[in-house]
Amino acid sequence: MQQFLWAYVNPQSHTHGAWGVSLMNAADDLEKGMTFVCKWSRAFLANHDDIPINPYGKWNESILDRDTTLAQDIHLHLQGIGPFVKAMDLVDYMDMPEMRARSGHTK
Repeated sequence: MQQFLWAYVNPQSHTHGAWGVSLMNAADDLEKGMTFVCKWSRAFLANHDDIPINPYGKWNESILDRDTTLAQDIHLHLQGIGPFVKAMDLVDYMDMPEMRARSGHTK
């Protein structure tokens, strides 16, 4: 949101005064949809106290810390693959329907 609004109001920006172009560039840079950035920006302009909160750093505990049997199951699965394990093996294992249900994650 800040990046978008700054590009819109900064006279040095090549998108100065162009709401749509500034919005598109910011959405592309942030890998978010234009609706997402626009909604946050309009809410902020309507009420300067309405600042989006970034949850970065709020996750203090790993799922493996909460469920030690899950950690053991993952270790067994990866050991069963053999000596050449890649990150995608873990992704595929956790993407199985029973593992998603067990971990509580949808994706």
